[in-house]
Amino acid sequence: QDLSRLWDRIIFGSSREIKYKVEGHFKTGPVLDIQKTIREWPTIEKGDMEKVRVMKRRLPEEQLIKKPRLIRARLVGDLSGSMDAKKQHVLEQCMVLLLSSLYEFNSRLNLERSRTKSNLEVDTEAWAFGSEYQKIKPLRHDNPYQDDRAAMIQMFEKLQANLGYTDDFKVLDQINDVLSPEDREDIKSGEIMEIVLEVTDGGSTVNQSLDPTRARQSVDALLASEVISRAFQIGAVNADEIKTFNAVWNNGREKKLGEIVGENIANLLPAMTAVLKEYLGSVRL
Repeated sequence: QDLSRLWDRIIFGSSREIKYKVEGHFKTGPVLDIQKTIREWPTIEKGDMEKVRVMKRRLPEEQLIKKPRLIRARLVGDLSGSMDAKKQHVLEQCMVLLLSSLYEFNSRLNLERSRTKSNLEVDTEAWAFGSEYQKIKPLRHDNPYQDDRAAMIQMFEKLQANLGYTDDFKVLDQINDVLSPEDREDIKSGEIMEIVLEVTDGGSTVNQSLDPTRARQSVDALLASEVISRAFQIGAVNADEIKTFNAVWNNGREKKLGEIVGENIANLLPAMTAVLKEYLGSVRL
């Protein structure tokens, strides 16, 4: 429901924003420019007020809101051995609900396209990882003959797997590698909004010979490509797992990219929803 309201604001909101700036100079207005008054003091002393222009006014300025033509969201789920049945169930719920909501958003964009004249589209992809990684739902663009809803249903079976260790760097590298030069240009210009959301229950596997960790390098590569990258740590985790998670996603960054959701994993969906609202809240048609 929260995201549905966001889709309403995007589809039915204005693509133009009114901002105000103070400009001068005028005969009348609410703001007196002291420096201009000093310079024009000789004219003021003479009483020749028809020539005096020392006042400023607050004038409206219409600005076009930057609009992407494509929002591409990639969900990345941890299927390592430590993901028990409860965690897997919550991961399934989050993936299906978020993918379904984004599907709803794209459907509504299509329904309103004749009115809005907008070319904005939304596409989604899902990955699972452990020691290796699997694409469990393709982008609609990559498989246009398969219905997205059918792909979500087929995703369930693949979410039951145990894929071993928590080597998230492999799937993050793969996502970065599939971005074409044209994609990177469009992401940089704002034509494409690329979002990667990872859900994990533990710290990334650390190769001690690398500093920073291999996973941090993968995140850094995504950020260098201007991909919006966020992670959520769920379940009961020990101090070492928290330390590793923070080393990859939070430490030394201008803004924290990782959120520790903890044992109350029912908080995962609201946390992921908040991130989507944060980045998509300024989008307009």
